[in-house]
Amino acid sequence: MAKAVFISSTSKDLPEHRAAVDKAIRGLELRPINMDDFGAQPGGASGVSLREVGKADIFIGIIAKRYGYVPAGMEKAVTEQEYDEAVKRRIPRLMYLLDPGYDWPAERVEADETAQAKLAAFRNRIEANEVRRLFTTPDRLSSYVVTDLTKLLNKQRQQTLITRVLVAVVAVLALVAFVLAADSGVRTPLLVSMGVLTETFTPSPTLTASVTPSPTPTSTPTLTLTPTVTPTPTLTVTLTFTPTPTSTATPTHTPTITLTPQEGAPFGEGQVGVVLADFERIDAAAPDVVRNLELEFEAANIPFIRVRHSLTNREQAKAILDLYDATIIMWGNVAEGGVRVYFEVDPGQNEKFYAINTIQVAAADLESFETYLFQGMDSLYIVYFVQGQIAYFKRDYPLSESLFDESIARIPPDRANSLQAYAVYGYRGNARYYQRNLTGAIADFDEFIHINPNDAIAYYNRGNARGDSGDLAGALADYDAALLLDPDDPLIYYNRGVERYRSGDMEGALADYNETIRLNPEARYAYTNRAFVRQNLGDWEGALADFDITVQLDPNEGYGYLNRGNTRFRLGDVEGATEDYAGWLKILERDPVTLEAMQSGDTVTVEMAFRRVYHIPFEAQAGQLVTVQVRNVVETGKFVDPLIVIFNSAGEAIIGNDDYDKFDAAVVDFPVSADGTYTLLVSHAASGYDGNVEIVLDLETAPTP
Repeated sequence: MAKAVFISSTSKDLPEHRAAVDKAIRGLELRPINMDDFGAQPGGASGVSLREVGKADIFIGIIAKRYGYVPAGMEKAVTEQEYDEAVKRRIPRLMYLLDPGYDWPAERVEADETAQAKLAAFRNRIEANEVRRLFTTPDRLSSYVVTDLTKLLNKQRQQTLITRVLVAVVAVLALVAFVLAADSGVRTPLLVSMGVLTETFTPSPTLTASVTPSPTPTSTPTLTLTPTVTPTPTLTVTLTFTPTPTSTATPTHTPTITLTPQEGAPFGEGQVGVVLADFERIDAAAPDVVRNLELEFEAANIPFIRVRHSLTNREQAKAILDLYDATIIMWGNVAEGGVRVYFEVDPGQNEKFYAINTIQVAAADLESFETYLFQGMDSLYIVYFVQGQIAYFKRDYPLSESLFDESIARIPPDRANSLQAYAVYGYRGNARYYQRNLTGAIADFDEFIHINPNDAIAYYNRGNARGDSGDLAGALADYDAALLLDPDDPLIYYNRGVERYRSGDMEGALADYNETIRLNPEARYAYTNRAFVRQNLGDWEGALADFDITVQLDPNEGYGYLNRGNTRFRLGDVEGATEDYAGWLKILERDPVTLEAMQSGDTVTVEMAFRRVYHIPFEAQAGQLVTVQVRNVVETGKFVDPLIVIFNSAGEAIIGNDDYDKFDAAVVDFPVSADGTYTLLVSHAASGYDGNVEIVLDLETAPTP
């Protein structure tokens, strides 16, 4: 089901802006929640609005120079109450404030001084707590909404692709830390160099939803949101352990493994559970590592099951993992001079998981280790980090941020590098990003880069945050830096192309889309965006070639036909455009409605709806000139972008039109070649479909030559 987007604004002063935003939302195949559609409901204006806000996945606020209606007995206007409700429900918010320098009609400014004071306070709240854009015209506002919604949806999609892999891996890191800290007998003669424990973040392949910018030509732009694999912003962990060689005795016996009866209840769905098996004690002086691990796990509230036998191979470990539905199983052997720890991790459904298999530590350099462990590597640093990720992957970003705060608070200033703290800063930056705290997100990505300046994803993520905050130059600089580190990632080129397009650099955007396509020839979204860039550069033939490819790559995606149809129409290929408009209607149609036949001179008004196609028969004689006009009926807050196609009695599309006069569709003086029953199909293009349209049919005899 399409995500719902609540449009919040005052009504009297912003009807055109609301209609433009409504159209933009529908163009992305989202479902707008618009006050104009509420109808009669119980509960008063405030109650109805707040209920509708609760149904939304995304909140859009548009503030001009009216504070708006304040219900009796209340202090705040309905619009501000809607905003408060979105904040309370933690709904992602996109806020737009009228540019103070824009020439705004005086009749649309609220005269009441009290209302203006409240409006100023409301704007100040938004300025202080939200990342906002300044808007002017309806077209400019709708372009911002398309860009911002596309980016927001792009980031949200990546959550469906992230599994518990990172949670499991970092849990392994936690367990390693606990092994090292578990027993004073191990600490005292053991453990050396924290160069033994290293974690390296590597950028993951990153794909993002395409922003298809609008062309400026006479045909109406069709906005295409292309879902693709989008893990951004994201972090991918690879833990690398370089063990210090140590002599370890080989066990002389093979214990018998008994999986039943179970020694604990299986872990619940989504729970990161640990199975702790016996550590083989090679000699009598070896410390009891396992008991100390149990105490550490209990103190840190890490769920675990104690299996009281040791293991000899990974097949046994995997069997026990399955038995208890666990994420990690841990076993090993310990001697007076060292410890070897084995891990087996169940990555769930993620096939790209990189597991840690073994860590081996020998006695040496105690003081260095103690300093590292007790002054910098407090176990709670790891615990809060793991808990923060669990909340993060559940999309509870406020909770995850608070847990990452706790983790970061335990990083001594001089230990950020040795603790590889860029990881937790990266996660907190992502959590802040999703809460639209772009300033905080950028600060965290700054810290990530300060600690680890060689990670392309860090620059990529900061570029996204900078672009969203309006810092196009900063975003472009970050994408440049990311490409220096990872010059073969097509999506970095693609996103830089989007930002270059936004900044007006069409040649630069074209170069980036070319490189995206070179690296990924099946990147349909890149062909679509390159086509619009080419249109802006006047290369309509090149744009047509790109739309041809988008249709070939996905012949069941309707926007390719609609975009190509408008391009063909612009090039004078009316027959080809008609064919594409018919292809669009074939894919679009879900709600066909057949009307009574129309006669010449008839006018019919119908209500449009999403995916509705009206079939209207009419009789015509060979040589007659057919004129059909379909006009949007102007209604506050409602808008239809009609599209028409006429079929002959054989079911062949013979003429079609999307935008004859602005958004209205028309066919004028089209000669039919044979007597018969023709069928007029009336529907909508990619944008507006909420409102009424007026259909006028005229048939005239062609003048004698």
